Amino acid sequence: MFKLAAAAGAALLFAGAAQAATFNAQNGFGSGGGFSSCDGATTTAAFATGTAIAAGDYNPNDCVGNFSVDIDTVAQTITLTGVEHGNYEEGFLEITGITEVVITSLSTVSFMGLFDPDFYGSPSSYGAIPTPQLSFTGSSIRILFSAFGGSPSQFTYDGDGGQAVFRYNATGGVPEPTTWALMILGFGAAGSALRSRRKLAAA
Repeated sequence: MFKLAAAAGAALLFAGAAQAATFNAQNGFGSGGGFSSCDGATTTAAFATGTAIAAGDYNPNDCVGNFSVDIDTVAQTITLTGVEHGNYEEGFLEITGITEVVITSLSTVSFMGLFDPDFYGSPSSYGAIPTPQLSFTGSSIRILFSAFGGSPSQFTYDGDGGQAVFRYNATGGVPEPTTWALMILGFGAAGSALRSRRKLAAA
């Protein structure tokens, strides 16, 4: 029983380490994410945490101010909200190291609202808004916007709260250390109770 309790304690000790995912958002100029100007924002947070990346003010040399990221794990949606109007050629959000769930699909609900309509002029030119390119694995999600080689060859986010919404499907992931700890303690308690009953029966 002592060994079981020790194992449970060790699992609890490292419980926080398994709840982190890396959020990487970048916007700038250059093909395939190899930006020649503008940096990105990277943060580590639980996949289920509300605003994973909070964008700041626009700065030409540090293009962090672009969109914020919100995740609803009940509705299984990811919402990008524009917070500035800077021009970009490409931009992406990448979430890696997801352990809470296993991602099984990723799709677009809506995306045109994230972009500034004034940049594109009349509605007839809205078709130039870059269609998001989606990819995923069981533990990662990537959403890419690219105007590279297009006309116009840049895009502008709607800095007045315009949004793009994406839906993912997921199944139960690897149990968290806290879950393992409770399971270990439960098995230990059940084993102790069973041994006690056998001793009483033998007496």
